[in-house]
Amino acid sequence: QQQRGREDNVNNGDPDAAEGTGTDASEPQTGAADDTNNAGEENNDRGVEANGQPATGDQAQAAATPNGRRISETTGAVDAGSIGGCLDFNRDHNLGPFDVGYRVMEDDPLLQPLTRADELLLSVYGDTIHQNDGTHLSGGIADDKKWQRWWLMVVSGDLKLWAPPRKHACGKAFVNTLANELQGVRKREWNAERAMIFAPCILNRKSGVVAASSITKTISRRLDLWNAGRFSELVEEVVIEARAGVAGRKPDERNGEDGVSEKLANTFNSMVLDGKLRAAVRFATDRGTGGPKRPDEFCSKSGQRILEVLKGKHPKICVDEPGDDGNIPGFDQYGRAPLTVPHASDEHNISVAGARIHGGAGPSGVDAMLLQHMLLRYGTASLNLRVELALWSEWLSNESPPWAAIRALNAKRAVALDKLPGTRRLVPFMLESRLCGCSGRTR
Repeated sequence: QQQRGREDNVNNGDPDAAEGTGTDASEPQTGAADDTNNAGEENNDRGVEANGQPATGDQAQAAATPNGRRISETTGAVDAGSIGGCLDFNRDHNLGPFDVGYRVMEDDPLLQPLTRADELLLSVYGDTIHQNDGTHLSGGIADDKKWQRWWLMVVSGDLKLWAPPRKHACGKAFVNTLANELQGVRKREWNAERAMIFAPCILNRKSGVVAASSITKTISRRLDLWNAGRFSELVEEVVIEARAGVAGRKPDERNGEDGVSEKLANTFNSMVLDGKLRAAVRFATDRGTGGPKRPDEFCSKSGQRILEVLKGKHPKICVDEPGDDGNIPGFDQYGRAPLTVPHASDEHNISVAGARIHGGAGPSGVDAMLLQHMLLRYGTASLNLRVELALWSEWLSNESPPWAAIRALNAKRAVALDKLPGTRRLVPFMLESRLCGCSGRTR
């Protein structure tokens, strides 16, 4: 450990020590320490022997990553020995000494220059926080840009979804198709944008369709269009309904002839039947104070537009510089990074977590009650969905999926609530993501 600590600390921060090893950030390198096809001279410049094994003694040098930071050769981590002495950051990621830094740069060409905090995260987790939205990443899917555009068109509207019919075959067909869409993401046939817009494209409410038979027929027709690959028609239908809803929206008339309007009473009754007792009481007892605000409205405290207020609540990331002792505030020192047991999940964990989950809908429009129905009330189809979500829980916990694959799953919708005065930011998560996380904590 002492020898490794000395080797990891050599030439730390000395620009002259990296002479001949620096690479341009615009030319990401793909070489690994165990690549025997590399020339011996190139490997020696990096402090690696020609046979692909890490050099020892005086040959050990700090190799430069494509963005100018150094990766330790002896541990495979990023300057691991220079943070707190001889820390044991050896973890079996099946990566060579140079693979970590080069792989991260290859996966995300817009990755920011690495700071000491990034190096610490890389040394333990094999990755760090990327200061970009990742929309430039495709995950190897050819038509990713098209699905990103469709996803943004769908989630930008006000989505109100029907529940799949329980007494008709189209209900089980919908749940089975949803499980297949999630499976396609996990098997890397497409990204999560496609799976996340499936529910709103099929279940989005249509004005004038209120009878149970009409709802069933509409859902069946939309499922046929989806299976036929006519996705653009379904997306356009969601956008048209959303625009029509905004244009025809009227102020709530809370007082009728008998003190309460029929519209308010019907809404309250529907929310109670859906099990949303708390939300129903809040809706019925509203006194017209506060409530959600639209982006083009103004804050009751600052007078700024709501959109600018929300942006102000997301400041740019701030990274603390190392102190005199070389430590970064917020990072505790440990003697070693413990290994973790792989997470195992099954459909029972999903059913228990699904029964407990609550909350409003995320960008996809699926709220807790609708998700519970899909997980528990459609027989074999619900079982297939629970099994697939259990596999998702293991996939997210034990592996490192490409960001493009789970980008839509991690999306959130920022909602502004008027505090009178002031604005509160509310960010609903995707319930599918919460469910996969909660299943790992089920007892």
